[in-house]
Amino acid sequence: TGDLRGADKPSWLVPVGKSQVILKEEGEGAARRVILENGIVRAVINPGQGGRGENFVHKRSGKDLTLPLGETKPGGLLSDHLWQQDYWKGDWLRAAYTVKVLEPSGNQVKVSLSAPGRLWTGLTIEKTITLTKDSSVLAADYTLSANDAVNNRCKPDFDFNQALAGPGKCFMPTESGVLERPLSAESEDWVHDPTRGWMGFVAANGAGLGVTFDFQRIRAMRVAQQPGLTMEWLFRKVEAKPGMEIKTPVRLAAFVGLKEIAGVGEWAAAELQVAAAKGE
Repeated sequence: TGDLRGADKPSWLVPVGKSQVILKEEGEGAARRVILENGIVRAVINPGQGGRGENFVHKRSGKDLTLPLGETKPGGLLSDHLWQQDYWKGDWLRAAYTVKVLEPSGNQVKVSLSAPGRLWTGLTIEKTITLTKDSSVLAADYTLSANDAVNNRCKPDFDFNQALAGPGKCFMPTESGVLERPLSAESEDWVHDPTRGWMGFVAANGAGLGVTFDFQRIRAMRVAQQPGLTMEWLFRKVEAKPGMEIKTPVRLAAFVGLKEIAGVGEWAAAELQVAAAKGE
C-alpha cells in the first residue's frame, strides 16, 4: 500500500509506531475530551456530546474516519440512539455522559461512559471503551439496562449509528452476497437479511473502518448519505423490564489499503479479488 510511515503531529500523545498506549483527559465543560491513543490509532471521545467518538485517526496514513457532530450533519462513532426517536431529538444525542476511568495505564487503557434516558426514563446506556497497545481495534462493550423507573410498556429498538468521513462506500453482508452502497444518489439503503455481524467502510481517500457486533440481536442494517454518510445497525425490539441488563460488544478497526471489503473479523478486514484465467 505504499509508504505509510506517516508524520507525527504535535497534538499526538504517542509517536507513530511506538509500542505504548495512553489515556488522557483534556479541557473542562464543553471542551472536555477523553483521548485514547497508541502508536497506530487516536480516538477522541466527547463526553458532553453523547459520549461519541468525534475523531478516530489511523495515524500512519493520517486519515480521520469520522467527524464531530454538527448542527445539521450527523457526527461521531459509537453514537447511541433508539430507533423510535428522531435522530436530532434523541435522548442520548447530546447527553452529558458520566466518565469513569477504569484502567489509566498499562498494556491497555479503559474508560466507562454512561447516561440515563431523558424521555425514556429508567433506561441507561453504558459503554466501556478499551484500547490496547499495538492494536488498531477500539473495543466498546455496551451494557443496556433498565431500573425500577422504566415504563412497563417500554420496548426500545437500540440503534448504533456511525457517522463517516465520506465520500466513500459501505459494505454489508447479505444472503445475496456483500452489498456495496450507496450505488448512486439514493438517500438510504436497508438490509433486512444480514448474514453476519459486521459492516465496513472504505473512504475515497483510501482509509477504512471495519465494525463487528452481535449478530444474534440484529434486525437490520442501514446506510444513509443524507444529510451525511452514516452506517448503522438496529437491534430487534426488547421488552425493557426492571432489572434488564443486555451486554453486547462492538469492535471498531481502522485500516488503510483496501478498495473494497469482503469480510470483517474481530482482528482483520479482508478484500477478495478473483483474477481471470489466462485466455479469458
